[in-house]
Amino acid sequence: MSGQELNAGTRALHLTFKATAALARAPAGKRVLGALLRRLAKSDGSGPDEDLRERSSSYVCAAAFDARGEPLAAATMGELDGFDFTARILAWSADTIARGGLARTGVTGPVQAFGRTELLRGHAESGFELLDTDRRNVGSARYEVALSGHA
Repeated sequence: MSGQELNAGTRALHLTFKATAALARAPAGKRVLGALLRRLAKSDGSGPDEDLRERSSSYVCAAAFDARGEPLAAATMGELDGFDFTARILAWSADTIARGGLARTGVTGPVQAFGRTELLRGHAESGFELLDTDRRNVGSARYEVALSGHA
């Protein structure tokens, strides 16, 4: 999947979220969305089977922009089923915490809690691979938005 295809998908998803939020503000829209979700969300709680997980992939796109909105860097990660990745990264997180591997506690995000290097290692060990990066020099600083252990 190309970056252009992923960008188009991201835009379409954003518009879908906006339309859904607008629909949910109206009482009739809430009823329609509720009925639709009840029909679609029927599940026995077991999640997708192994065959379906092998046929699906997740992609993550990240981009950094300067104050003027100019792009600084971008990265794409993917090629892993979201269910498998979630199980693996949760197991990695639990193991890292049990070994005393937290860099910081309290109200934090993953980067602050584990540290960038350790979090990158966890993603790599969990099978989420870096597919593509776009690096640019901005002034004297080099910016990279990529979950790779090497900047």
